[in-house]
Order: sequence, then C-alpha cells, then structure tokens
Amino acid sequence: MVLIAGSVALAMPSSALGGSGASAAANVAFGVALADHMAASRRSNLLFSPRGLQQLLALLSLGARGETQTQIMRVLSQLSVKPGSPEAIRFLRSLAQASGPGIVLNNAIWLDERYRPSASFKAQARDIFSAPVFRANLSSALARRQIESWLQRVTLGRINDVPIPRNASFAAINALCYTGAWREPFDVKQTTARNFYGYRTVRTQMMYSERNVAYYEAGKVQYIALPFADGREMFVVLPTRSAAVNLAQALAFLGHRSLLKRAFVRISLPRFEFRDHIDLVDTLKRLGMPNAFSSEADFTNLFGAAHVPLTYAYQEGWVRVNERGAQTAVASVAGAAFGPSKIIEFRADHPFAFAIDDPRDGAVLAAGIVDRP
Repeated sequence: MVLIAGSVALAMPSSALGGSGASAAANVAFGVALADHMAASRRSNLLFSPRGLQQLLALLSLGARGETQTQIMRVLSQLSVKPGSPEAIRFLRSLAQASGPGIVLNNAIWLDERYRPSASFKAQARDIFSAPVFRANLSSALARRQIESWLQRVTLGRINDVPIPRNASFAAINALCYTGAWREPFDVKQTTARNFYGYRTVRTQMMYSERNVAYYEAGKVQYIALPFADGREMFVVLPTRSAAVNLAQALAFLGHRSLLKRAFVRISLPRFEFRDHIDLVDTLKRLGMPNAFSSEADFTNLFGAAHVPLTYAYQEGWVRVNERGAQTAVASVAGAAFGPSKIIEFRADHPFAFAIDDPRDGAVLAAGIVDRP
C-alpha cells in the first residue's frame, strides 16, 4: 500500500505487496504511473491512494468484458495479463489482501434498480473483495443516507460523504483506512514553531528527533524511512529548496529500497493534516483505459447491458501526521450517471453583469452590473 501526501509516502515492506515479487513490482509501477500523470502541475497539497484505486479498478474489471476489461487489467498490472486467466485471478486476489493490522479496506457497489448484475459478478465481488451489491434509487435521500452511513462506519468517521451526482445510476466505492503508531514516537516537547518554505512561507509546528534511520542521499535529494510499530514505513523524499518535488521519481525509489543504509540523522518534520479531492477521469484515460469512459464501454457483467460508460471517478482523502504516528483515510469512487455526465453549477455570489433584451430584434431594454445586491 502506498499513500502519497506531497513528498511523503506511507508504504509497507515490498514482501507484503501482494505476495510475489511480480505483484510488488506491479504495485510500484502502478503508483509511479499514477503519480506521473497527476502531480505534474499541482502547486498544493496532494493526497491519493494507489492501493485504494487498484482495488476499485480490480472490482470494476470483474464487471467488464472485452476491450474494456483488457484495458483495465493492463493498467492495473502494467503487464498484458489475460482477463479471466488463473494468473489474472491470482493477481486480483493479491490486490484484495488487507495485509496486516492497522489497515482496513472495504468495497461496496450501489446500482440503480433498473440494472441487474450477473450472478457471476456478484459472486466474484463477494468472494474476492467482500463487496456487497446494493440495488437502490440513487437519487433518493434514503440511498444517499445509506452511502454516508457506510462511509462513516468503514472510515471511522474520517470521511463522511462523497459527491455522487444526483442523476447517478451506479457508484462503486473503495474505502481505505490506516492508523500507524511510530515505532519510536517524536517527543512533543521537542516540537516548536518553525518556517516551512513552500510556494509561500508559513509558520508550522515542526517535530524534531535525533535517531538512527534508514537513509540515502543522491544529488539534490535525501531519502529516509520512518518505521511504524506494525512494520510499515513512512518514506519521506526531500529535495533541496531550489529543486522541485518529483513524485513519480520518489515512488520509483520504493523499488530500490536496498540503497537505504542506517545513519544517524537529525530529523525535522512538520505535523500536518489536510483533505484532498482528485478527479481521476482524465488520468485513467491517459493511463490506458479510455474505453471504460466511452460509448464502447462494456460492463455487461455489472449492468446486464453493454455500452454503459463510466462518467465520473475520483478520490476523496484525509491524512494526519503527528508525534504519535499517522492516520489516513481515502475513498476511491467511480460510477455512471443518467443523462449529462457533468452537473453544471451557476452560483452568482460575486459581482456579475446582466442585460434585459428582446431576442426578436436585439433591443437592449436595460443592462448593468450587480456589485452589491
């Protein structure tokens, strides 16, 4: 599992990443590809969960057929794994593993009542991902309360709601929740207010510790791994102030952990807590699965009918890091909507211009600007 928060990665040892070396390599490659597509133009905090998205896509692949399924599996495995093959099933099962204490992964699907998923899809979703399939009117207040209640329960109240279109016909949700205590906590008495030099300088509470940690330095970048008591680690990649944070490069280093060596390091790390929302439609198309969002989409196993494309996909996340450890929760969501895929909002809560005219002859009866309603 890898969770990204700016230049910070929360990771588990590669031996737990899906079991085999091939699965571990696929997990790292997926995270690198994802980071490469979503972090290039970001000038703010960033949080996403490759493992949560992997589970969501794996669940969707069970409902797909043909080229749609092939593209999803190729994006997931970063290889040409034949859908439905024993190798593919083993790979999907490896993605379903929660991998130890502290991490909780849950999946569920809400489907409009007019659709009837195949018995094989429901059986595989339940068997591999423990994912129930609920049939409901997603435009109803009752269905939305059910989704909110499920999210609050599986994320321990860290994510209470996700924006699902009012005209949604389908929603698949993965919820990942992790709590890790440092193997060696930071001393809160050593935490002091210091400057943080980002795109703008801010004062923040900076934790401090002197300890032996796994460390590596190359060029203008420093790498450290801070262990949690459960065996996972927070991997921190720190470029010099004049260099940019390269998230894909940082994740790629997870495949070269042997370069890290024990060293005595004076560590200054800020406390931080933030939420983030990331739209994934364009990212998933560029990664190699445009078919799922087109009129050629084939989710027959899920909908009981072909050519129902996905119209939205995103992640909603929260992370907190302090002297005691780290907590994070990320909801990965994908689905389809009836009618227009995008709901347009027009909120005139700031100055605007107006004109009253006669469209038959173009006569403007009155025009003006509203600055103070």
